[in-house]
Order: sequence, then C-alpha cells, then structure tokens
Amino acid sequence: MTDAIVREELTLLARVRELLDDPAPVGDSGEASLVKELTRLREILVEGSESKDAGAIHQQYEQGTALLRQLREGRSGPKVEPDSPYFAHLRLRENGAERDLCLGRATFIDRGVRIVDWRNAPISKLYYRYGQGDEYEEEVAGRTRVGEVVARRALTIRHGRLERVDAPEGAFVASASAEGGWQHVARESARLGGGQGAALRAHAVGEAAGRKLGTDLEGSRRRADKRLPELAGLLDPAQFGLITRPSSGFLVIRGVAGSGKTTVALHRIAYLAYDDPVVDSDRTLFIVLSGGLRSYVSHVLPALGV
Repeated sequence: MTDAIVREELTLLARVRELLDDPAPVGDSGEASLVKELTRLREILVEGSESKDAGAIHQQYEQGTALLRQLREGRSGPKVEPDSPYFAHLRLRENGAERDLCLGRATFIDRGVRIVDWRNAPISKLYYRYGQGDEYEEEVAGRTRVGEVVARRALTIRHGRLERVDAPEGAFVASASAEGGWQHVARESARLGGGQGAALRAHAVGEAAGRKLGTDLEGSRRRADKRLPELAGLLDPAQFGLITRPSSGFLVIRGVAGSGKTTVALHRIAYLAYDDPVVDSDRTLFIVLSGGLRSYVSHVLPALGV
C-alpha cells in the first residue's frame, strides 16, 4: 500500500503537471480578481484607518501585493520545466489555514499552485531555516509572518515522474519490485557534498579536456542535467546563509573535505547571477586546481542556470 506522504506528493505533482500543460491565459491566473481585492482592501484602509481590524487588513493587503508581484515576475522570468518543476515542498499553517509552497528554479503561480524560485522569493528561507514541526516568525515581503511548518520534504522529479521523497518520516523511493510501487527506507541524514571526487565519477580522466562550460562533448549547448537541481534542497541553514549573503566584499568558505564547499560556492554563483548578468558572462572566471574539479564545475553550473 502506498504511503500517505507519497500519495500526497503524487497528487500535487499531477496537479502541477496539469496546470503546466494548460496554463491560464496571460493576464489571468487570478490577477484580475487579486487586483480587485487589493483595491477593495486599500479603500477600507483609507476609510477606516482607526479600525481595530486595520492591522489584519493591512497584512492581507501586503500579502496580496507580494503575490501580485510574484505573478507578474513569473510571467517575464524563467519558465518552470514540466519534467522537473520543483525540488522541495512545504506545507505551512498560518492563522489556522494551511497552504502548499514548492521551491524550484522558476516561479509559477496559478489556481492555487505556488512554485517559487529559491534564489529570489524571500519566503524560500522558511525551507532552509526551519524543520518540520517548527514554529516560525519571519519578515517576508515587508511583513511579519507567524506560523508552523506542517510538512517539509525534498523531492526528486525526473522526466515528469516522482522518484523519491525525503521527509522526516523516512525516505520513499519508487521501486517496480516493491508493493504499491514504492519502498520505504530508513532515513539518512541529508548531506550536501561534492568536489573533485564527484567529478571523477561523472567523467573519466581526460574526458573533459576539450569541453567548455555548458557544452556537450561535441561542443554544442545542452540543457542542464535534470538530476542536479535537487541539490538545492539539501542546503542546510548555514550553507543557505553563505549563498545568500550580500554580494559586496570577499567570502571565504572553510570546511573539511566533502562538506560541500565547492557546491556551496557554485550555488552562490547561481544566486548572484540571478540578479547580475555580469556574473553570468565572460567577465567572470572560475579558477580551480585540477582538471577533474573543472569537469565537475562544468557539470554543475549549467544545471543551475549559469
């Protein structure tokens, strides 16, 4: 019998795929009704600024404004890939109501489904700073949000199919030989590693000599490896803090072998490149100490959209 967690994730993925296949018309996605509601709330605030409900109404207005901004940015920014739309899923409870939030590498908000870009959406920090069952109080989009993380899961979605769910309750892996098609395995502590050893497993020695960043063996541009975006789902609070620090000044990362220094550095490049095209240009030079590590870098950066 399929676990309830897996059923929830399969249902959510099916809903996301359905909406991606049949998106709302441009300018729709609930935008018109949202603008109408914001206008109504603004009029209430202007007419009754001394009302005892003014604080709650102001919060609703700020939340709606942030949502409208995400809707409009999502239309002009990168598009969600149906084959790998998101890598993490949060269920949040605020003011007695629960809602789902997914993290990916692009923003998509449509008819109750919300996927946000982990590099840009302030609310994504809830995933990296809090565990399942934790209560939070964070300033997001200019207002303080208070609630509880009901569920926090890292996901592996490839070719539009859910292959793995990592949750505090355990890891669930798709398996044709298991009853119900899923195997429940003991949960292992997720660790973001990487570096030269990973590069040698990805490419044989000498294979990467003629390659350039973001190209295949024939020198043609290629799409990113679908396996890599879920690395962002393994970042812990300290790593996320390093990646999202202000861009000015130097940043030195120290750690033992295999602790994820290189991968954190690559994610930081992707984070900085999101806002500054100069970072993603020939003016940026990434220097490493070996051909193997160079091969690893050329494998990861394109997967992060750089």
